[in-house]
Formats: sequence, C-alpha cells, structure tokens
Amino acid sequence: MGFDAARPDPLALIGAFDGPVLALYGGSDTQVDATENAAALRDLARTAGMQVDVMAGLNHLFQADPTGDPQNYARIPQTLAPEVPARIVAFLRRAAG
Repeated sequence: MGFDAARPDPLALIGAFDGPVLALYGGSDTQVDATENAAALRDLARTAGMQVDVMAGLNHLFQADPTGDPQNYARIPQTLAPEVPARIVAFLRRAAG
C-alpha cells in the first residue's frame, strides 16, 4: 500500500518512524481540538522519543490569542509566540543527547 497524502494513516506513519517526535497543539485553537487530538496522538504512539504538548493560550498559528478566533490571525502582530521556538529548541537538545 502506497502513501496517500489525502488519506494518510497516522498509525502507519508513526509506526514507520523511529526517531524523536514533537507534536505541538495550540490550546485555544478552534480549528483543531487540541485536547482531543493530543490525547489521541498520545494513545496512538507511546514511544520514548515522543512528546505531545498543548500550549495554553495559543491559536492555530501559535500566536498568543486566548479566543483562538481565525479572524484574529491577521490582526495579531505576533507571527509566532516566543515559547514555541523555545519549546522546539529544548526538545531538539534533549533528542540530540
């Protein structure tokens, strides 16, 4: 069975990858339910190198926005909340050993 970008199989994709994984969700994201999806991902792949985090107060674009309203995306001057790259760098440092 080949890869179908329109219908990926998350279990197969995660199962085929043996490296560290960082999955981030915006806690105020109204497009992707962070709580539900983070829990599902944690259940799907219980690997030692996997970290799944919900970042409180961040929207779908990882901007600080407690409402998560997509109409705010262009209005928020911040392109990316500073805690996002900090979390990514910390993860990469741990993964690199």
